[in-house]
Amino acid sequence: MKTIEINTAQKVTIQYELATLSNRFLSYFIDVLIMAGIITFLSILGRSAINNWDNYLVFIYLILVPIFLFYTLASEIIMHGQTIGKKSMGLKVVKLNGDAPTTHDYF
Repeated sequence: MKTIEINTAQKVTIQYELATLSNRFLSYFIDVLIMAGIITFLSILGRSAINNWDNYLVFIYLILVPIFLFYTLASEIIMHGQTIGKKSMGLKVVKLNGDAPTTHDYF
């Protein structure tokens, strides 16, 4: 398996194993299933609570679309470099210099 070496500020070399393409795909697939589940649940809940079609479209644009767009970013910020899919596959986002990624780095 391929590895990458990171030299820290204390001159310590840390080796990380790079994720394989299959691990990355499976973690993304798990995240897509989770997003689909959340969006489906909220969509059913919103549709039962909102009778007017125009209000439901506003609900979709204000609630469901941001979940789809920002799920990965929010998960990585909250869970320190991991989404649920990445965590289940043992993957994590790291910086090449060994420091912990900042919010700006996740963008």
